[in-house]
Amino acid sequence: MSNKNQAKPDKNLAQIEKLEAQLKNKESLYLRALADYQNLEKRIRESNQQQEETQIKFILLEFLIINDDMEKAVEFEKNPGLKLIKKKLVHIFERLGVKEIRVLKKTFSPDSMECVQTIYGKKDNLVVKVHQKGYFYKGQLLRPARVVVSKLKVSDSSELNH
Repeated sequence: MSNKNQAKPDKNLAQIEKLEAQLKNKESLYLRALADYQNLEKRIRESNQQQEETQIKFILLEFLIINDDMEKAVEFEKNPGLKLIKKKLVHIFERLGVKEIRVLKKTFSPDSMECVQTIYGKKDNLVVKVHQKGYFYKGQLLRPARVVVSKLKVSDSSELNH
């Protein structure tokens, strides 16, 4: 009888160990699935934020076109009402995080500017005219400034001999 009783606890112990191993395996699978789900949530949230930022930038670029036209209108027509609207538009851009890139009389930088023309001047690589203002949005380039850059005229060696 003692052999029979001893065999039953050994069988129970083995069954308990087997169940504990299965439980640990299921717990591991659960934790892995939970981590995968949390990573998926994070990727979806980041993707949605990126998509929102892209849409916001697109809308801001469209309004910058209106802003450009408003600047031209203010230059052409010295109307106080137009100036007030322009000022309000600039204020809205500032509140949204849109900052103008000040480039006139500064060294040309391909990171924030696009050279549309070069002219000879007294200094090399200097922005002498702005065709279209550039803007940053929350520290990132929204639209590069389109500029005219001076190029230092170097004398031709044949001109020096004559």
